[in-house]
Amino acid sequence: QQSLDGRSAIGNIGAERVSGPMTSPLAPEDQNDSLKVADEMKQEDIDAMLAKEMYQLSVAERQFTYEEVHGVLETVEETPALIERSLAHFDQALSQISEKPAFELALQQNPQYVSDPKIRLMFIRCKDYDCTKAARQFVDFLQGKMDLFGPHTLTRSLKYEDLEPDDVACLKTGALQLLPTRDTSGRLVYVDMHLTMPERCYKQNVNLLRTLAYLLLTAAEDEETQKKGMVVVLYYVGKTNWDINRNFSKEVIATERWFPLKTRALHICSGHDPTISAFKPFFMYLLGKAARLRVRVHDGTHTEVNYSLMSYGVPIDAMPMDYKGQVKTKNHSKWMLRRKTIEKQIGAQGASCSIIELPALNDVILRRGKNFSSHRGNQLMLELTQKAQEEFHGSANDKTKKYYAEIIVKELQSKGGRFIEFTKEGWWVEVDHAEAVKRVGKAIRPKPAAASSQQERQSQKPRSDEQGFKRSRLDVDYVDNRFCC
Repeated sequence: QQSLDGRSAIGNIGAERVSGPMTSPLAPEDQNDSLKVADEMKQEDIDAMLAKEMYQLSVAERQFTYEEVHGVLETVEETPALIERSLAHFDQALSQISEKPAFELALQQNPQYVSDPKIRLMFIRCKDYDCTKAARQFVDFLQGKMDLFGPHTLTRSLKYEDLEPDDVACLKTGALQLLPTRDTSGRLVYVDMHLTMPERCYKQNVNLLRTLAYLLLTAAEDEETQKKGMVVVLYYVGKTNWDINRNFSKEVIATERWFPLKTRALHICSGHDPTISAFKPFFMYLLGKAARLRVRVHDGTHTEVNYSLMSYGVPIDAMPMDYKGQVKTKNHSKWMLRRKTIEKQIGAQGASCSIIELPALNDVILRRGKNFSSHRGNQLMLELTQKAQEEFHGSANDKTKKYYAEIIVKELQSKGGRFIEFTKEGWWVEVDHAEAVKRVGKAIRPKPAAASSQQERQSQKPRSDEQGFKRSRLDVDYVDNRFCC
């Protein structure tokens, strides 16, 4: 079955089906052969393999991959008809899978969860509306989740309390983190630094697997993340302090394949450590063709690697490792606190929760600062308010402002935007409609004298350098703060 825009022609990272997190689709002897071939891989072999795989792509497929990695690929416009048709195809594909013990158990425990359209849409979006692959992944997801966390978690979201003490210890090290901001394309960014941590961050392999699953499965609940996908950064710039378990690396790759998250790009960052350099060809081989096409390798110092990542839209200011190689856990600690609060709210209120984990690309951030005023949602609001000002030529009463503010709020909400503010507790919440209209109304106002047109400024008498500097600062402050009142 072909998915939209021919996307299934290339597949997604980890598209090959696996039966569960601890197993492989290969027979034991085939697994050993595969690992043996991977062990013998050198960097020049991987380069030749990549060149051949790129050559085999059509022009359209190559362009699709390029746009996906760089974050310029347009997301599919979801219509009610498309969703209804996809859910029907998903149900049909699910019925054709014969062996699905975890699914059957989940069906007995909670039929509503298994048939919930929101749950099924996670997998449909992950597979770019290829419903056959989505149904297969859903079955593998239930099996993998049961193997890792037990049958009691099968038909509900994972919670912090599902983690064992050793899992929590691994989580607190910050070796695996989600960045507090999205990249320039609105995608989630996941960073893995566990190979270059000063000390081993987990006691047993399963501790790292459960930590990884908790991070990414909770992130997958966000609809914006489901549609945009995520960017994975393997940040191994530095020296590893232990031998890399290659069998376990294969196990990690197999586990990630049943996560309902579309990996749009995979960045492998390394310095000059010989252990990491020898590991890269092995890892690249195990990823498979679909993943290798989306891999970008960045070698060098912390500064060089970060500048290279910045060219792909990764917010390097939020990266959890500084230029000296020290792991930063401040934002990660806030994330853990936020997750606990979200889970507590959901437990008390049912399925609803007022906390927003990450602002979406079209959200309007009601907070002062240049970083927020340059957010895409705030820029959209800027364009609309400027058009409104042109309509009434820079002067209007409160009634007119409210009229235009209502139109602007509805326009932004039609694009999926929300009006959000940062609370003193340390997370984002959406303001109500009346507050949003009030904030937009404040932004619709005549420009002050300090923000007059260029022609008017040129016609005025020359000022001293000190006066000109003060005036330019006024202009900047006005642009930055007018939409964050």
